[in-house]
This record gives sequence, C-alpha cells and structure tokens, in this order.
Amino acid sequence: MQNTGKCGRYGHLSSCQNQQQELKRQSDERKPGSNFMKRLLTIFVLLWGTAAAQAVQTSTAALKDQLDALKELQQSKLESQKELQVKDIEAVRQQITAVDKRVDDQLTQLGQSVDRLGILITILGVGITVLLVLGGFLGYRNAKSEAKEAASDAAKASAQEWFDKQAMVLKEKIEAMENKAALLHAEMDQHAQGVQEHAADIAKALITAQESIGKTSTQAPSGLEESTKVLAQRDRELRASTEDSYSFDDWNTRAHAAYTNGALEDAGYFWLRAARVTNAGAANVAQVLINRAITQGDLNQREAAIATYDEVIRRFGEAPELALREHVARALLNKGSLQSKLNDNEAAIVTNDELLKRCVEATEPRLLKKVAMALVNKGVAQCRQNQLQAAMITFDEVLHRFGEAVEPHLRDAVAKSLVNKGIAQEQLNQYEAAIATYDETLRRFGEDTDLGIQIQVARALVNKGIAQDRGNQGGNHIATFDEVVRRFAEAAEPTIRQQVALALNGRGFHHLIQAKSLMQQEDPEAKLQLQIALENLNDAAHRCARPNGLILGNRAYVQYLLGNVDAASDDFAEALRAPEDGGKGLYEATLKDLDINPLTVDIEIRKMVEKAWATFQMLRGSGSGL
Repeated sequence: MQNTGKCGRYGHLSSCQNQQQELKRQSDERKPGSNFMKRLLTIFVLLWGTAAAQAVQTSTAALKDQLDALKELQQSKLESQKELQVKDIEAVRQQITAVDKRVDDQLTQLGQSVDRLGILITILGVGITVLLVLGGFLGYRNAKSEAKEAASDAAKASAQEWFDKQAMVLKEKIEAMENKAALLHAEMDQHAQGVQEHAADIAKALITAQESIGKTSTQAPSGLEESTKVLAQRDRELRASTEDSYSFDDWNTRAHAAYTNGALEDAGYFWLRAARVTNAGAANVAQVLINRAITQGDLNQREAAIATYDEVIRRFGEAPELALREHVARALLNKGSLQSKLNDNEAAIVTNDELLKRCVEATEPRLLKKVAMALVNKGVAQCRQNQLQAAMITFDEVLHRFGEAVEPHLRDAVAKSLVNKGIAQEQLNQYEAAIATYDETLRRFGEDTDLGIQIQVARALVNKGIAQDRGNQGGNHIATFDEVVRRFAEAAEPTIRQQVALALNGRGFHHLIQAKSLMQQEDPEAKLQLQIALENLNDAAHRCARPNGLILGNRAYVQYLLGNVDAASDDFAEALRAPEDGGKGLYEATLKDLDINPLTVDIEIRKMVEKAWATFQMLRGSGSGL
C-alpha cells in the first residue's frame, strides 16, 4: 500500500514533471516565435524606438523570470517537502492547473498581443515603406531640385550673359529707333503744323473771297490776290479727289476759287452743288445760294438770279435765327436791285417794302443795315417811277432814323439818301433846294475817309455842279467841277473815276456851248474852246470803266464841229451802244442840245444823229449783238 502510494506519488510527481516538461517544451516551441517577435520588435525598436515595443519586451522577460523562479521554488519545496506535500498534491495540482491556466491565458494574451503587434508592425511596415518611399521621393525631389537649381543657375548665368549681350544690341537698336522716332515725330509735327497753317490759310482765304463777292476790284478787301492763289492751290488738290467724296466745304472752296479766278459759270455750279450737300446747315446753304445768285447777276442772268433769291426766301423766310434772317433780308435787298436793273421798279418797291415789313422791329445792327439800304433803294425806284415826292419822303425817313448813326454802313446810307434826294429835287426843278441838299452832304461827309462815303461826296459835287449849271448860277458849276477833279483826279475806285469823268464831261460840255456861242459870232476863239472841250472829253472817256453815252455823244459833237466827220460818226454810233447813258436817252438828249445856241452846221449834225439812230434801231431789232 505504501509502495503503491509512493509509486503513485512519484508517478504523480513524474506526471507533474512530465507536465512541466510539456509545458517547457510548449514554451520552447513557442520561444522561436517569441524570439522572432522579439527580433522583429527589436528591429522596429531600433528603427523607431517606440515605447510600445519596449513595454512588450520587458513584459516577456519578466514573465520568463517569474516562471523560472516558480519552478525552482516548486522543486525545492518538492524535494524538501515531498512528504509534507503529499497532502498538498491536490492543492499543488490545483495551483499548477491555475498556473497552467494562468500561463495559457498569458500565452493567449501574449499571442493576441503578438498578433496585434504583427498587425501594428505590418501597419508600421507599410508606414515605414510609405515613409521610405516618401523620403526617397523627397530625396529625389531634393536632388532634382538641387539639380534644377544648379542647372537653373547655369542656365541663368548663360541666359544672363545672352540677355546682357542682347540687351546691349537691343539698347543700341532702341536708341536708333528713338532717334528715328524723334526725327519722324519732328517731321510729323512739322507736317501737322504745315497742315494746320494750310487749313488756316484756306479759311482766311475763304473769308476774304466771301467779302469780295459782288464788289468791284477796288472795293475788294486787301489780300484778295494772295487768297486767290491759296484757293487755286486748294482747288488743284481737290481735283485729285472724286467729286462723290466732296464735303460742303470742298464745293464751297472750289466755288470761291472759280469766282476769284473769273470762272463765274463754274462758281455758280459749284455753289449749287454745295447747297445740295446733306447736313450742310441752313445758314451755309442760304449763303451759297446767295453767292450763286450774285454770280448769276454778274453773268447778266438776272431772271435766274431772282429765282435763286426767291428760293432763299421760300426756304428760310420763316426762320427765327438771326443769321438766316440776315440772309433772307439780303436776298430781298439784292432781288429788289435786280428788279430795278430790269426796269421793273414797281416790283422793286414791293420787294423792298417786304424787307422793311419783315424787319420793322429789328434792332440788330446787321439787319438795320439792310433796312437802311432797302429804304434808299426804294426811294431810287420811286424816282425812276417819277414818284418824286414819295421818294423824298422815303429819303427823309432814312435821315430821320439813321441821321445820327456813327456806323459806317448807316452813314453811307444817309449820304446816299441826301444825294438822291438832291437829284429828285433837281428833277422837280428845285435847283436851290437841290444845291442846299448837296451842301448838306458835303458838310456832313466832306472829310470822311470811308471809300463808300467818298463816292457819295464825289456824286454830290458833280450833281451840285449840274444843278448850278441848270439853275443859271453863272460859272459856279465850273468851279464845282474843278473841285471834283482836284479832290479825286488820282482816285483808283472806278465809281469815283466815273464821277471825275462826269465832271470833266461837264467842263467839256461847258466849253462846247461856249464855242457854239463864239461860232455864232464867228469868233476865232471858238476853235480854242472846242480844243479845250475835246481835251476834257478825251480825258473823261479815258477814265470811264465802261463806255458812257453822254461823254461819247458830246465828243462826237465836238469832233463834227472841228471837221472830223468820220470820227464824229464813229463816236456817236458807239455812244448809242454804250451800256451807260446810251440808247434812246442819249438820242433825245442830243436833239435837245442841238437847240442850244443853234448853228447852221447843226442841221448836218442832226442828220448824222438820225442816221446813227436808225442804224442802231435796225441792228438792235435784228438781234445783232446790241
């Protein structure tokens, strides 16, 4: 029993040992995995030195030490207390079982920890791989960046050197271009200045040319010759362009160029084209139409000119703008003048009355000028209609409204009214009143230097001389004619030269009558008087811009008395054809003159006159150019 128990006891001990050996074997079997884990963990610890790997290693080492200590303790107790522990075998078994369970649990936990650690290591490996890849990539980038920087530095250095060279070349080119640009800029400035100056010259020339329209050569404004050259040059420039591209200014410029050059037909056509330009402006259209009408009048196309003036009145007659009102007033004024030249004096009076009606309340100086001129022209037309009393009332209205005016154009109207009033008084045989009116003109304007007023002064003197002669004031008229010659003999203005010619004619006629009186007495002094008369009449004819019938008729009379019959016949034929004081008026006046201090020879002279008159009528009736 005892052996059995002992064997069993030892057998149990052997079993315990076997269990321990099994446990040790299992533990040893697990050690390779543990060592791998420890090596792997060590690798990661070495790589990363993480606190988690160190904790696992420390826990495993402590567990091994605990197990070894426990085994030694158990063996010691078993050997020293083999007998004492028989009773405690069960307890020991239980403890071993507990220990086994505890070991299993710890191994299980250790396995789980190892698994988790494997997963963690795997993750860490992936992370490390990623980090290594990232590190490699960063290293590559750094290396690439460094290579780039090095290459960039080298490229920059090379590029900088190239750029420096090119910069120098470019700088030289830029400087050359700047110099060239400066020259071009200077040339452009010079050209622009030249264009501006040329445009200014053209504008100035147009103004000068406009002022010259309708005036005589001596009345023309200063600088007209130079303006004519400027406009001619511009006309040549415009001819290089197509007419379809012309503006209003282009047509107007060509018209002025033609007018100043004497090409009146072209001027009228160009102004018509200017008036048809779209958006030319009402004032511009009115102006060029008036210019066209004046040109038509200069061409003796008086009916056409009146129609053009009517177009201005029709198109702009109701316009309120001052510029257009002025153009309409001028159209009416010029229309009335043409009607008078056509001997349609009644129509002229109506036209001037229309102007006066339109401007009855006008206060603008430019319109007042037209009003004053319309009154003068109306009075002249009334004189031609033999409405002498009405004419003097009209002239007195001018004196009443504008007698104290200081503006040149209004003073000119006053001077004209006085002279024409004196003429009306002469026609009424009021010679004393006429002479007083002429003296009033001389008192007011005798020292005035204005050309227009000087013309009226010359007219006043000439007509005063005529009134003195007709009023039988002795030889006073000769002194008056002499004053005309003294004051105006050197005048260049055609109208004043005409008045000098009339004064010389008056002197010549006086010597002619004196010669006839002496011839009645058979006084040899008569021939001398005829020679003086011929000298005065030759001088008079020379001063006339156009042939004057009275002067040529008187010279024909003197020539016949001097025995120059052929010259007398030629002079009288020309006198009848003369545009001024010719025709029927001259024929009738000559017949009356033959009755002054009649001579036997006057019978032959009358025959010459009648023959010349018959020829004149025949030629005029046949339309042969008279």
